[in-house]
Amino acid sequence: MENGLEAKYSFNNKSGISFIARHYWSGVKNKELYILKDDGSLKFTMPPASGIEHRNYNNFYINMVYTWQFAPGSFFNVVWKDESEISNNDIQYRYFKNLDRTIASPQNNNLPFKLIFFLDYLDFKKWGQKTIRKGTADNETSGLVHQRKRTRDYFQFGMFTGY
Repeated sequence: MENGLEAKYSFNNKSGISFIARHYWSGVKNKELYILKDDGSLKFTMPPASGIEHRNYNNFYINMVYTWQFAPGSFFNVVWKDESEISNNDIQYRYFKNLDRTIASPQNNNLPFKLIFFLDYLDFKKWGQKTIRKGTADNETSGLVHQRKRTRDYFQFGMFTGY
């Protein structure tokens, strides 16, 4: 069984927040045990003295993302992730008891940041060239002369941890 809740809110056209919560519950109550033989057929087997092991799996998580667009194509995201899960053999509990036990179990919290920055190639090309106007006093021809300025072979910028 899976239940979820999702909400989004925009503060303005450049920033907003989204919220996602999800609970997944799966229970397996085994009735009989079989062994798979080499020819693909099944052979009934008696359960061990300790009894048949049943499985109960629960997973609950929350993701909350704040997004800010600070320039065209450039974003800064702050994400909060909270997750808890349990897996045991107690299958007699109902849905809300499972949800309560899952939320009360140890949790894993993360707070990653992500920076997406749009770099325009044409701006880098403009930075690499310099336009100088020659004066007419030194020579008779005047006009624009493009002089290439040496640029770095790489561009370095910082980035936070991503998600």
